[in-house]
Amino acid sequence: MSESQTAPKTEAAVVAGRGALFIGFAKLYFMLSGFVQQVLLPRLVGAGRAAELLLLAQPFTSERALELGVLNELVAPEQVLPRATELAWLLAAGPTAAYRAVKTVNVTPGQTANVKLDLPKAPMALNAVPWAEVWVDGDRVGETPIGSVQVTIGPHEVVFRHPELGERRVVTTVTLAGPAKVSVDMRKK
Repeated sequence: MSESQTAPKTEAAVVAGRGALFIGFAKLYFMLSGFVQQVLLPRLVGAGRAAELLLLAQPFTSERALELGVLNELVAPEQVLPRATELAWLLAAGPTAAYRAVKTVNVTPGQTANVKLDLPKAPMALNAVPWAEVWVDGDRVGETPIGSVQVTIGPHEVVFRHPELGERRVVTTVTLAGPAKVSVDMRKK
């Protein structure tokens, strides 16, 4: 990226040079998606300012872009790479499962859209003393001990059944932080 160029607006944009000149938005019109033109830009700067930027096509500085809300941050040219690296580390440390689940949905006005979410999976270890058959959310997964069964993150009902010692139900929440461990003593009432 040269000193006068900018990164596209995302959650955090970094601009290399103060005083960089932006070309007018109308000159970018055919490169911008309808979403950017109709939704994103008006949300960032307001409907009136968006119309002004798109219709008048006047160049403006990076300081003006920051003032309008088109950009999040301005840095000196020598700080572009360090700041971009810092932002990358912050993003990497964030809710990566949520980042993976981000989807774009186009919905025509007046219509609805069904969206299927594929939640990430994580391991769950199951054990019972002396032993038990195990069901997770109504599906039989085997007899204990079960070292690892992959389930989606979130709450799950685990049922342990022993022919002589009865049944135990446990609700547990599985996360990406580490394997969920569920253990019961079927001998205790």
